[in-house]
Amino acid sequence: MKNSSQLNEPVASHLIDKLYEGNQKEVAGYRVNHAKGIVLTGLFTPSKQASSISTAPHFSQSVPVIVRLSNSTGIPNIEDQNPKASPRGIAIRFVLPNNQHTDLVGHSVEGFPADTPEEFLNFLSVANQAESDPAKFSNYINAHEASKYFFSLLGHTPKSFVTTAFYPLHTFKFINQDNQVTLGRYQIQPILGVQHLSDKDASVKDKNFLQTDLVKQLEKAPAEYHLVLQVSKPEDDVMRISQPWLGPHEIIDLGMIKLNQVGDDQLRLNRDLAFDPTILSAGIESVHDPMFAIRSPSYRLSTIRRSQELNLGHYK
Repeated sequence: MKNSSQLNEPVASHLIDKLYEGNQKEVAGYRVNHAKGIVLTGLFTPSKQASSISTAPHFSQSVPVIVRLSNSTGIPNIEDQNPKASPRGIAIRFVLPNNQHTDLVGHSVEGFPADTPEEFLNFLSVANQAESDPAKFSNYINAHEASKYFFSLLGHTPKSFVTTAFYPLHTFKFINQDNQVTLGRYQIQPILGVQHLSDKDASVKDKNFLQTDLVKQLEKAPAEYHLVLQVSKPEDDVMRISQPWLGPHEIIDLGMIKLNQVGDDQLRLNRDLAFDPTILSAGIESVHDPMFAIRSPSYRLSTIRRSQELNLGHYK
């Protein structure tokens, strides 16, 4: 019997093809999206209350983290001011005991252009024609709630990666030692608060300022983020990742991510690291929304394709 990942492989393959189709001149040997990135290392320290929410091992003890911060698109040298570089991405690996790990992936806007793999395929098909048929692309965006909302969030250039918030979007079940379940979404909030640059200020910045400024920042002090949980309410649709939950919600502090070092050999790390947000630890389960199910085969097939390009000597 095929597992869920195998059952979703044909759709995942189509998604990867569409992503490559939109970036075909840019992606040889690089990630098909979020190609430009920087990898850092640090520590996650759970809050006192985290262990009461879930039995996850990193909610009861400090663990090392590997974090990749990135720009959108498959263009490895995209200017940080380029509107297409938004949303910014984050991928976090919590290094757990017994040679285990769990990954968390998010981006810098609280929305996504689709709620199902089929809808995302349709979006990518039209997005790939944006330059050749901008009217068709515009009409599609305006006719679809998810993509219209997503594009309304784009366009801001962050002052720094350390003033950028990130949203993993999926809802999870957090299960504690008494088998009590809390439904919620992660948020990654910068200690320094969210700050953006004006278009004028962004225009005079170096094209790689997000990375170069981050390296300088780490020479002075760690980059720090709160990992928090936005707890769902009965009226929240936990199956839709395209929309934020409206109104006030309970926010639970899960702990602190403190990044203090740039990883050695950035070329290798950016090339070889492969994150998979469906790798969950004990005490955390998916609610199995439609987009979550497609992520594991999509990430795996994308990694295989990137590796094949590397073996052919395309990586520069």
